[in-house]
Amino acid sequence: MSEQTRPGADAVVADLERRPPRKVRLGGLELLLGVPLMVFAAVVLVGGTFYLLVYAISGPSVPGLINQGDAEGPAPVGERLQAAAYGVPFLAILAYLTWRAARARLSTPKVAIDSRGVWLLIGGRIAQGLEWAQIAAVNLVGPGGATTIPPTAAVPPLVEVFPVERIRDRKPPKSSLPHAEGHLGGRVIDAPPAAPGLTGKRYVLELATPALDDLATAIDHFAAHRRLPQ
Repeated sequence: MSEQTRPGADAVVADLERRPPRKVRLGGLELLLGVPLMVFAAVVLVGGTFYLLVYAISGPSVPGLINQGDAEGPAPVGERLQAAAYGVPFLAILAYLTWRAARARLSTPKVAIDSRGVWLLIGGRIAQGLEWAQIAAVNLVGPGGATTIPPTAAVPPLVEVFPVERIRDRKPPKSSLPHAEGHLGGRVIDAPPAAPGLTGKRYVLELATPALDDLATAIDHFAAHRRLPQ
C-alpha cells in the first residue's frame, strides 16, 4: 500500500463520532443532467454485469444479446467466453463500488495528525484532509471547553480546523495527495471566528473520546504555531 494512502508512522489517531455525510444541494441543471446519467450508468453496470455473466454461465440466448448459434440450442463456447471476458470487469467494478460504499458507511471514521497535516481516515486509509500549509489554525476543545460554535451545532470534545482558503462547497482546496479530496470531513459549521484573522467557516471533527492530550502533543510537535491558545 502506498505511503500516501495512510497517515505517517508518527501520526496520532483518534476515533470520531459518526455523523451523516454533509448533503450537497444540486442546482436545477445538475439535477436535469446528472440524475438521468446516474440512472443510465447504474442500469448499464448492473444490467450489463447480470446479462453477460448469465449468458456466459448458462449459454442459451439472453434477451438483448445475439446468439450466433442455433436459436434453440446452446451458444458457441467462443461466444460464451467472450461474454465472460466482458462480464468479469463489470463485476469487479460493481464489487468495488459496493465495497467502498459499505466501508464508508460501516467503518468508524478517525482523525489523524502527522507531519504532513490533518487527515480524515475511513477504513484506515486517508479519505480527505488538509496539509499544514493549507491550515491557518487548529483548536482543540475539551468537554465543557470554550468555543464559538453553538451547542446545537456540535458538542465538545471536538477539533476545529480553520483552513487558509475560505471553504467553498463546490470548490475544495487542492491537495498534493492525488487520491484525497481537499475537504476535511463532512462537518462544516459557520460561527463567529475563534480568533482575529480566521474565517467563520471551519471544519469540525467531533471526537468519540475526551482524551485530547495525544492530539495536543501532536499539534504542538508538528505545527505548534497553528494551535489556538486554550
